[in-house]
Amino acid sequence: MPSDESEEPESGLDPRFDTCKEANAHGYGPYQKGTDPEYDWYIDRDGDGLDCEPR
Repeated sequence: MPSDESEEPESGLDPRFDTCKEANAHGYGPYQKGTDPEYDWYIDRDGDGLDCEPR
């Protein structure tokens, strides 16, 4: 049975979503470059070293 993407993965990382909007809706983010591995999953649109910043 496929796992539900909203479940926390066993690796200790946050679940991966298609967009930052989805991640934020589930209570995840922001992610900092060089600190959070999840940062590489999303696009840092303003180049400030953070992505999935809540709006």
